[in-house]
Amino acid sequence: MDELWADILKTIGLSVGAILLLYAERLRTWLTHWIKNRGLNPVARAILTCRAIVDYLVELRVTLCASRCYVMQFHNGQVFTSQDPVYRMSCTQEAVDRGLAPVQPELQSILVHQVWQEIAPLFGQTTGLPGVERVHQEDHPTHPPYRGTYYYVTQQIPQGWFQSMLVGHGAWSVAISPLIDTKGTLVGFVAVEFNDEAYKDGTTRPPDLYRVTHGAANIWYEIERHING
Repeated sequence: MDELWADILKTIGLSVGAILLLYAERLRTWLTHWIKNRGLNPVARAILTCRAIVDYLVELRVTLCASRCYVMQFHNGQVFTSQDPVYRMSCTQEAVDRGLAPVQPELQSILVHQVWQEIAPLFGQTTGLPGVERVHQEDHPTHPPYRGTYYYVTQQIPQGWFQSMLVGHGAWSVAISPLIDTKGTLVGFVAVEFNDEAYKDGTTRPPDLYRVTHGAANIWYEIERHING
């Protein structure tokens, strides 16, 4: 009986050790962040979080040879006179290639219904929109099945606000991945635009688009870490 308990305790110890090793790097990062920022006021912490997110966007843009990467987050736009809620989205961070003008100032308080058809796949809705393809899917036990990356070819999607925005940015295509919190709620998305004419007609796609999914996960980790202090 003693040997049985010893084996059970040994197995438990090995399992706990494996879990600790698996999350050791994330724990170390979190502790470093907490020790470094515990004495900072909320504004300073927000600035550091913003810088960390921009660093991720810069890395993502350079890795994918993209023209522009940015974060869009959904927020409440108050209410209509009918008391129905107004949902909006705003660009919170952006990284652009040299020589391009930033678009963050113009992407503020955008009415979500203007782009609903285009972003519906992020909510798990099928709209049959032409020019959109799911290029990466990543199953996760705590995330909805729509986690992944969607690729849009500018000339192939219907005319409207979303297409006009891409044309104004000089983007021939864009890859979008949802920002999903730990409760499985869609809170925004990461967009990566490509101005290379090689992607103009959709016959060629940028390589390694799965990185957009991973980049969105890293960015939400930074946002959530700021929320939790």
